[in-house]
Parts: sequence; C-alpha cells; structure tokens
Amino acid sequence: VFILSGYAIHVSLAHLLLPLEYGLFGVILGMVTVVRVLLGSGISQATSRFIAHDEEHAYAIFRTSRRAQRFLALAITALYIGGIPLWIRYLNDPTLAPYLLLSAVLVPLMGDHPINMAYFNGRRMFGRQAFFIGLYSAGRFFFAILLVLAGWKVYGAVAGFALAIVPPILLSRLQIHKTDDTFRFPLRSLIPFAAPLVVTSVGISLLLNLDLLLLKHYHPTDVMIGHYTGATNLAKSPYWLLFSFSLTLLPIVSRGIRQGNAQRVGKLIRRNLTFLLLMALPGGAVALNFPAEILDLLYPKEFASAASAFQILYLSMTLLALQSALSACLTAKGHPVLAMTIVLMSLVTQFVAAPFLIPSLGMTGTALGHFLAVSAGTLLAAILVFAHFGAFLEWKRFAKGLLAAGLSWLALALLPPLPLWGLLVAIPLAFVVFAVALWLLGGIGSDDLRVITSGRREPPRKTGN
Repeated sequence: VFILSGYAIHVSLAHLLLPLEYGLFGVILGMVTVVRVLLGSGISQATSRFIAHDEEHAYAIFRTSRRAQRFLALAITALYIGGIPLWIRYLNDPTLAPYLLLSAVLVPLMGDHPINMAYFNGRRMFGRQAFFIGLYSAGRFFFAILLVLAGWKVYGAVAGFALAIVPPILLSRLQIHKTDDTFRFPLRSLIPFAAPLVVTSVGISLLLNLDLLLLKHYHPTDVMIGHYTGATNLAKSPYWLLFSFSLTLLPIVSRGIRQGNAQRVGKLIRRNLTFLLLMALPGGAVALNFPAEILDLLYPKEFASAASAFQILYLSMTLLALQSALSACLTAKGHPVLAMTIVLMSLVTQFVAAPFLIPSLGMTGTALGHFLAVSAGTLLAAILVFAHFGAFLEWKRFAKGLLAAGLSWLALALLPPLPLWGLLVAIPLAFVVFAVALWLLGGIGSDDLRVITSGRREPPRKTGN
C-alpha cells in the first residue's frame, strides 16, 4: 500500500503539475523523507530491539522512548527551520523557503508515528503495524491529491502529507496496551544504543535522497530535475518493498540471540536475505528490458529521457534494501556503531563521486554515483555480517534464482515490440516465468510455501533434549 500510494501520488502530480513544479515537490519531499527516515529508524529501531528483548516491560520501554523521540523531534524541527537559508543557498533556489517552512509542520508528527510502530514491531505484531502504515499511505494520497485539485498545487501536496499522518497516530495509540507496571526503563540504557542508530538513519535518509539534491546543486534550473524525480521515486519501489525484511529481521534476530541459538539465527539470516534478493529479481528483468516504456506509461512522454538513470537506480535501491537488512542484523546483535560506519562510508563515496560524474553525465552520472556508493557499503556490510554470524546467503538457492531471472529476462527480450498497454501483459509474464522456472529448478519448494503462507519464520523445531 505504501508503494502503490507513492506511485499514485507521483504519477498524478506529474500530470497535474508543471515539470518544474513537480521537480520542486520532489526536492521538498526529499527533505521531508530525510527527516522521516531519521525519526523512523534511530530511536525507533532501538525501541524495537529492547522490547523484543524484554516484552514484559514493553510499555515502560515505549514510554521512555517516546519521551526521547519527542525531544529529538523538537530539536530537529528547530534545526530544520533554522537551516532553511542554508538549503536555499546550496540548492540555488530562493523559491523553496515557503514550501520548506510549511513542510516543517510534518517533523513533530513524524516523531510520534514511528515510535507507536516500534512498539508493535518489537512485540512482533507485524499485522497491526502494517495496518497503520497502510492507513497513513492511503491517507496521504487522498489528502494530497484533493488539495492539489483544489488549486493549492505544491502547497496542497505538502499539506496533504501532514493531514494524513494524524489519524494513524491517534488510532494506533489506542492499540498500545498501557500497564501500571512500576518498572522504569532508564534513558541511559536507550541513548548510547540509539545515538549511532540516529546517525545511521540520517545516512540512510541521505542515501535515499542525496542524489536528487546533488543533481539540483549542479543543474539548479534544468527540467531534468523533474524527470529524475520521476525515475528515482519509481526506482525506490524495491527498497520500500524489501525494507519489510529489515523491519522483521531486527526483532527476530534479537530474540534468537537472546535465546542463545546461533544455528537458528544463522539459518534465519540466510533465508531472509536470500528471499529478499529473489523478490527483487523478476522486477529487475522488467526494469532492464523496458525502462523507457515504464516511465512513458506512468509519466508524460519527456520523462523517458531518464530511462538509463532508472535502470541503474533500480539495481542501486535493491542493494540499499540488502544493506539495510544486513545492518539490522548487526544492530540486533548490539553493534549499531558498525551499521553507522557502513552508511557513513557509502555517503563519503557518493560525495567523492559527485563532481566527477554529475556535471558531465547529468542524470546518468547521478545514478552511477549512487550505485557506487551503495555497492561499497553493501559489500562492507556483507563482510561484517558473515564475520559475526557466519551467514550471508543460501548460495545454491540464489544461483537458481539468478538463472530463473535470466530466463525471465530472455522471455521479455524475445517479445515483439509492444504498445504501452502491452506492459500490463509483459510485467505479469516476467513474474510468472520467474516463479515457474524457480520452482522447476528447485529454488523454492512446498516447504518454503508452507513457511510463507503460515507466517512462520522456519519449519517447527523438533522437541527433545
């Protein structure tokens, strides 16, 4: 629902707004997303991890975390507003000021929502967490488009996001079980663990949006900003879809570590990371075969100029989802500083690559810089996870997945030229070919289907000594 509502918003606004207005919305949304990921991943991840370790005192941990989160949200709001002149100067666009000021309303609201979600996540109430995320996702489309149609344009789109987050905050709070437990979870236990996660979440936010801001810096008034906004938001689909693995790995691995079953934890990591990549493969076959057609189908025709950037970004965002899942494993074991180091290294790589790639190669250079940065961080994360857990992928299953994806890509490549509506046939075809090939190759079997459909993380363990 989160992904579909995002597509619906961007496709609708690309048609309702002028390209420069849509590019402006993309820049504002990029700024807001930095804040949202910051508040949704730092203290929230720490909260989820501590609740998974000690469910008996879940409400006490939630109460302490909410207090810390609200303080952080207020501090970020002050910095966000105070930093507006700096952003205007860096992005070479004084017209941004009123939009950034309006978007500051979102910051404190984005503090409460993820803490409520962290409570459900730590208690492994994933269905309830998903419902409230879906409620916000549907609401932001409804309110944003309604206000744009009412004539508020970019202001309406930003205000719609603020209106949409209020109902989930209020309703989810009613679902959190308040206890009279006299236990007090100390803030000093939360802060040292959460602090590097806050830095990590800032880094992830920047990795999701820095490429667009860098392109704006080097080409401040070019219409390519709008075209790249469309491509990058479409390419983020694998990240947001596969981020579910990070959300579930953190509490599950934390609980497995506490139970002292290293073999089971290793199995969980290998299975989850392998399925993460398997889910991305058929979409990759589509993105590599029909980049311009996909953009043309969803956006005005001139957006197809971002086709090569879209291809690179799809691969890059898939790797970023893998990097986030690997970092969640390290965080679950109590190594948030390592997760922070990985993200910071990726950011340094992106900054170093930018002046060499973006001025001359434009959108393609921006996407290449992002890919290089994320690849470096993902490689480091994989090495660290293997060093700490002795686990990474189920290599035989992954190899079969690559072969199935190759067959899916070949099936699409052999198709005759299709009209745009033909993509509605080609895309399902890619997934069907991939699934059938993976089944025939033995990459997925009936045991895996039982695990998926029953909601269990692995087959039941035998009892005994």
